[in-house]
Amino acid sequence: MNAATVQGACLNDHCCLPRTGARLELSNLTLRVPPLPEIPSSAIPAGSLLAHVFAADRGAQLRLSEVTVETASCGELAALAAQLCDPGSWRHTTSVRVLGGVVQYDSGSMPIAAAAMAANASAAEAAEAGGGVPYAELEATRFTCLEPDPPPPSWPCTATTAGSAAELRGALDLMASSSRVLLVSLTGHISLDGIAWDAPLVRNEEALEGRHGRVIDAV
Repeated sequence: MNAATVQGACLNDHCCLPRTGARLELSNLTLRVPPLPEIPSSAIPAGSLLAHVFAADRGAQLRLSEVTVETASCGELAALAAQLCDPGSWRHTTSVRVLGGVVQYDSGSMPIAAAAMAANASAAEAAEAGGGVPYAELEATRFTCLEPDPPPPSWPCTATTAGSAAELRGALDLMASSSRVLLVSLTGHISLDGIAWDAPLVRNEEALEGRHGRVIDAV
């Protein structure tokens, strides 16, 4: 753990950063988090595997750098992957990837709980206290799941990048490990001229989605 300025306390099972200007940085470690609450709480934003662990006031900062976060359940990790890979909201990115049982953030953020909500304040009280959803900053941080809960035989989706025909063909090979969706963010101009292109069959219930700022030339 690397902390520049830590002024926090444990509050209702949260590690809380209650002051503006407080900063907590975790780096080069493995963080095992407890299971998500069985009963949903308004203090825990949807789509977060950190909000039941960390809480902060507006202006406090939490940063994870080169951290491996191990969830208590592969089902929790699969649910996060499914939410990230919604084709309707996915955008071109080279900073977030979903590969098998790993969700990798090269950079990005994840919501955590507001300190006021973690203290069981009402939504109105939290707003009066300067509410809003705080975030953890993520750099080179990966989310995976603990054994002995094994990964499912297939994951809800695969999301990766491709900058060449070979990488794009390799991305298609990942379709076998994904039950529904393959998302590819193109990082360069790709030409298929002269490439032996034996693309795998895609089942009806699967979807192949491309998000790109470049062009594929199928010659």
